[in-house]
Amino acid sequence: MTDPTGPLPGNNPATPGPTTGETQKTGEQGLPPLGRPAVGVKTTVQNLTARRIGVTASGSKGVEFVLPPFGRREVTPQTEARFDFAAWAERDLINIDREVAPVEGGGDRSYLAIGCLFWVVLLGVPVGVFVPRLQTSLWYWGVLAVIVIGVSLYGFVKASWAKLLRQFWQWLTQWINLLLNLGVGIGLPAAVILFFGGGLQLFVPDQDRYLSLALLGRLLQWALISIASILPAGLYFLFDRQRLGTLRESFFRDITILDPTVETLNDARSIHGTRVEEIYGPDDKSGGGDRFLSGTRWPIFVATLVVTHGWILALSPFGKPEPITTLAQVLALLVPQWTPVNLGFLGAYFFAINMILRRYLLADLKPKAYSHITVRILAVIVLVWVLSLIPDLVGNTVTAVGDAATTVVSSLSGAPAAAQPAATSPQPGTAEQEPASSQPGPLLLILAFFVGIVPETGTAIIQEYLRSQKFLADRIPSLQEKLPLNDLEGVNLYNRARLLDEGIENIENLTHHDLIDLLLQTRIPLPRLVDWVDQGILYLHIVDVTEVESQSTAEAQKKTVALQKLRRYGIRTATDLERVYDAAKKRDARGGKVGPDSETKRLLHLLNGTDEKVQRVRTILDSIADDEWMVYIRNWRDLTRFHDKTWTLEEVGTPNPDILGPDYEPRPQPSHRHDF
Repeated sequence: MTDPTGPLPGNNPATPGPTTGETQKTGEQGLPPLGRPAVGVKTTVQNLTARRIGVTASGSKGVEFVLPPFGRREVTPQTEARFDFAAWAERDLINIDREVAPVEGGGDRSYLAIGCLFWVVLLGVPVGVFVPRLQTSLWYWGVLAVIVIGVSLYGFVKASWAKLLRQFWQWLTQWINLLLNLGVGIGLPAAVILFFGGGLQLFVPDQDRYLSLALLGRLLQWALISIASILPAGLYFLFDRQRLGTLRESFFRDITILDPTVETLNDARSIHGTRVEEIYGPDDKSGGGDRFLSGTRWPIFVATLVVTHGWILALSPFGKPEPITTLAQVLALLVPQWTPVNLGFLGAYFFAINMILRRYLLADLKPKAYSHITVRILAVIVLVWVLSLIPDLVGNTVTAVGDAATTVVSSLSGAPAAAQPAATSPQPGTAEQEPASSQPGPLLLILAFFVGIVPETGTAIIQEYLRSQKFLADRIPSLQEKLPLNDLEGVNLYNRARLLDEGIENIENLTHHDLIDLLLQTRIPLPRLVDWVDQGILYLHIVDVTEVESQSTAEAQKKTVALQKLRRYGIRTATDLERVYDAAKKRDARGGKVGPDSETKRLLHLLNGTDEKVQRVRTILDSIADDEWMVYIRNWRDLTRFHDKTWTLEEVGTPNPDILGPDYEPRPQPSHRHDF
């Protein structure tokens, strides 16, 4: 398939080109213009709009050739001559592609030859040098290397030098980064065990065994640390091989449906093509550079280094091992040390590995995600250090501050407050126990794990403790986020983390963020993003956020009473409220109902208090009418373009007043819809 956004035909007077809307591949010669059937040529017609269109037959208004939204159909020469495709092509609403046998290039063959040469040198030279029997046959390897080099040079002649060099550089940097991550994840714990965990003494056999059980325990520790450290980075390098053609095409189709001022795929490419290249790189149609390779990979290496250090501290594979005689003692080496910092790290790792997996499945894994992991682990360690200074969380006693902390954890996690755990048990495997007063209490350990998953837990607990001190109660500002994202339906902990990577911290940030840029930067499906923004617009116009900063949870819930009342009637979003109001007006008009008993009046007074005379629902409808993204959201929700009718050439491009508003003035329609 050729790019329909290529240069307009006729720009070069010396070279006649096809009629507007028709595309030709490089080297194509002698194709007849539109309107004439090309015998023996495969012709494909593609709908470039988000509408179901009907192409009428020449001389007959009742017969239509129907193309679904963005649909593609192969047509015969007789069909091409019968239907008036030329008029649609002139408006740039359809694309006609005539297939020509592609010119075979040598890029892939050359790239494969380079890989073969690499393995020939890597495996052949050591074998030929160190195996005496093969030293006399080194000329065989030389002949093979010459053949591979010759094939490579032939590929260089047939393909682009720039493309091959770019492919080789991408391949080299990817392998260097992969080896660095493997070296840290595997080599660092091995070095710790070798130099600080027993080292060569582990290979001294016991009296009745060939090797000691201590060696088995250290090997299991090394394997667990290595796998846990490499897994996050490994998922990225697996994802790094995914192609981007589908992602680009999906984005342009979503924009064509979302933006009411964009009529065709070519419009979307001309307006947003530069932004797509900045995110995904240039569209290399030959397939060589169509990889997800944007951004530096150093955040991945730093995250692997931090995660490896965390697992080493958690499992502690150092120190002279005690004599091990049972399997239970071997398994005890795989149990982490129960300290607040270790539990905080494990909570952060639990969150990180789930976040990486989700973004891997959504094709949204970028190096920026690993920067988030590094910052999260370091922030959690600092928060846990501060929590360890709260005296009521240390030791075996749990007082009012501990009860408040439990309440905060239960409210943040959505689970009911659990009973207080029993006194902390002795740490297994330790030679000497410290006094109970200095041991971390079980509540502190559990809180540390929760802080790793939800760092806001730690800040809320610290704030509650400071407010319990009378001399600080009036001097501590609120640390709770106003308009939190978790008030929107469908936004979970991992979605909040993903949006935070794009600088979106609350509902107001989401509602007034660049929706198109958010679609490009993230792989969150557009229907979900539209629904969140739609909810956020209604939330901002209904919820009262002028409460005092020291409000309790019960007081904070009062803000959403009006929103909850609308949700009881099935109204979740701003467009839901508009549609319900329009439907009520239509029913009242059909039934002739007016006055206070009409359905419209009851709806407008739905949110009114006993002492309020102004119709609150009406003011909300008036205020959201011109909100920033409402035009786009209404256009996305307008399903009539897809299912209810087949659009004719005269109807396409006519603005819908229900979406754009009565004051919208359409831009002039040129004969060629190419915007440069």
